[in-house]
Amino acid sequence: KSHPGQVCFPGGRQEEADNGDVVLTALRETKEEVGMDHDRIDPICKWRSIESVNGLYVTPVVGRIKDPFNIHSDLTLCPREVEAAFAVPHSSQMHPIMLPN
Repeated sequence: KSHPGQVCFPGGRQEEADNGDVVLTALRETKEEVGMDHDRIDPICKWRSIESVNGLYVTPVVGRIKDPFNIHSDLTLCPREVEAAFAVPHSSQMHPIMLPN
């Protein structure tokens, strides 16, 4: 857990097997961290890369989890990296203050 106590999305360092593709990296990291298979996710878009406060460059990738989805039965959390998971309604993310410029 490199960011203890913080709320984070799955993510991590790109590996050679990702072939330089940030979407493949995001899908692989999601599988590793929360156990969600790639075929359960529809990638929608990627946002521009930003530099984190730690000096790392992050490229957010947005995807939609296919229905039906149950947070308790459809995720297998990696205990070394993830303490807990929770769901947030899509509508809360669409508030104008949450949208990128």
